Amino acid sequence: GETRAFLRQTSVLGRFSPDLCSAVTGLPHAREILASLEQANMFLVRLDEEREWFRFHPLLADFLRDGLAEAEMRPLHAKAMAWYESRALYREALRHALAAGDTDGGVRLFRKEFRAMVTRGEVLTSLEKLNVLPDAVVRGHADLAACKAWLLYLQGTTDQAQGYAQVAVSVSEQHLLPEARGTFYTFRTYLALNWGDPGEAAEWAHRALALIPGEEGAFRILLSSYLGQAQALCGQRAAAITTLRQAFYMGRGMGHHPKLLDALLHLVPLLRDQ
Repeated sequence: GETRAFLRQTSVLGRFSPDLCSAVTGLPHAREILASLEQANMFLVRLDEEREWFRFHPLLADFLRDGLAEAEMRPLHAKAMAWYESRALYREALRHALAAGDTDGGVRLFRKEFRAMVTRGEVLTSLEKLNVLPDAVVRGHADLAACKAWLLYLQGTTDQAQGYAQVAVSVSEQHLLPEARGTFYTFRTYLALNWGDPGEAAEWAHRALALIPGEEGAFRILLSSYLGQAQALCGQRAAAITTLRQAFYMGRGMGHHPKLLDALLHLVPLLRDQ
């Protein structure tokens, strides 16, 4: 009956709340169903004291999912994706987008989650999220290929990074929305610095700064640090000092210590020479 259908449909969820269950099943009284399942000791594991989040025992979840066809699961994952995205929980939304076979949704959600991870200072762990997307998809989007190159360079995987960097500069950026284009230009700034062309790096940085909004503080700190490095390499010492100071104070004001230290690392030699 209704309870069995509820169990089967919610089995695609790793963890679930009453609101999420209602969004996926279409049943408005999901809270009451969960309460009765918990009371009947139906392999339901409570994850918090408020009885807001639950999961099924893995054995039950596997059993229930085995009875679902792929065609049944995809729309359930799509509903879960929409619910998570509406609450800015992009990490979970991305997992469900890919399970739903929604590649475009996966790209959109990775971009949102990546910006959030940069803001939280979780840059290197974002490579794990990017690796979840199919490689052909990453190579088909200029900003994603450049992002992967950047992350691989930071990780020290130079050979792989160079491959994605070449893809990034060859894929058209015309379809990118301004926000994604700003991110792409940030990575192009880094690549130009890495390839020993500070003049080009400064051009990419100015283009990026024009597109990235003021509230995207983490990206603006990153860009200012790259721009300051490019200006210093171009012999524009006074401009470099001003730019790197801005990056330092932005980083200090926002509590972004790794980015603050990166700016300081390049600022100190300039001040010492001055």
